[in-house]
Amino acid sequence: RERMRAICRGTQPHDRRLVCMLKIAGVLLILTGCTGVGLYTAMRYLIRIHLLEEIEQAMQFIYSEIEYAACDMVEIMHMLAVRSNACRMFWCRMEEALLSCEGKLFYQNWKEHITGIEGYSCLKTEELLLLQELGKNLGNMNRDAQLHTIRLFLERLHAILLQAKGEYREKRKISGIVGITAGIFISVLLV
Repeated sequence: RERMRAICRGTQPHDRRLVCMLKIAGVLLILTGCTGVGLYTAMRYLIRIHLLEEIEQAMQFIYSEIEYAACDMVEIMHMLAVRSNACRMFWCRMEEALLSCEGKLFYQNWKEHITGIEGYSCLKTEELLLLQELGKNLGNMNRDAQLHTIRLFLERLHAILLQAKGEYREKRKISGIVGITAGIFISVLLV
């Protein structure tokens, strides 16, 4: 105990060097951590954009399959599961749910499995509600109503996607700078 107290007080020259090295190591760890948090925040914006783009492509695919190929939802979900990345598990679960014939409505399955989208937590509440609303209207109506619903969804999603890209451009640099600045500030406070 006495030795530790002496080191902390820095009474010996080699003890002062040790304390200084520990402080430098602490400052570097704090700076690295805060910078990482800033970059993580910026990355979440980018994940959101990629996810919205994938959902937009999936809806365009669903629209074309309903319009031109007259496929049913089980076939469409299977094709989407094969060609999708972040939403693959969602489409697989939807296909399985539709094939199992548990008596649930399409919307109930949609709402239950929508959390299976990789990066789901990056989406904003407005986007999640829009996706749930789409599921409510998809699969339960006639062909023309489904196509109309998808067209409306795509219009709204395109506007959201443009807004998300604008937000990313604004906040990409800010997130990194705020992380570094917070690291410096915390380091100054602690040292």
